[in-house]
Amino acid sequence: MKRDKSAQHLRRKKLKQSMDKARPERVRIQRAQNQMTLGSLIKALSRERLGLLVITSFAGFTPGEPHRYASEHNDLAFSPSNKPITVEEFLTVCQNTLMKPNIGPDPTFSARHSSPVWIATPDIASNYAVVDLVPIDGHISLILKDMD
Repeated sequence: MKRDKSAQHLRRKKLKQSMDKARPERVRIQRAQNQMTLGSLIKALSRERLGLLVITSFAGFTPGEPHRYASEHNDLAFSPSNKPITVEEFLTVCQNTLMKPNIGPDPTFSARHSSPVWIATPDIASNYAVVDLVPIDGHISLILKDMD
């Protein structure tokens, strides 16, 4: 009898551990329904003309260096920049970011296809989510939404 209870306890413990591991992925997928992920950004960029400039819809910034988003450990952010960047250059940055460890100052972070994308400076949660990519007036606009 005691052996059965011990085995049952062990099964419950393993089930709880597997559910705890799966939970962050479910949360990320839920949040990603409201904004672009790295995978959807790469897919959208690959359909655009490579020579067009990429500009954000907020203050005309361009996407800069990739890093871990400050408030969510599994999310990817690009620093706002003033340096012009083409679709081809940004697509290359996004593809090179995918699954690479040591992005930015966090040695444990690696972006995935399912990582939601933000525009934010390192260590500051800006709440500006990338929600769409639209060709406008001869450039590509990353549409941002304040998620606050």
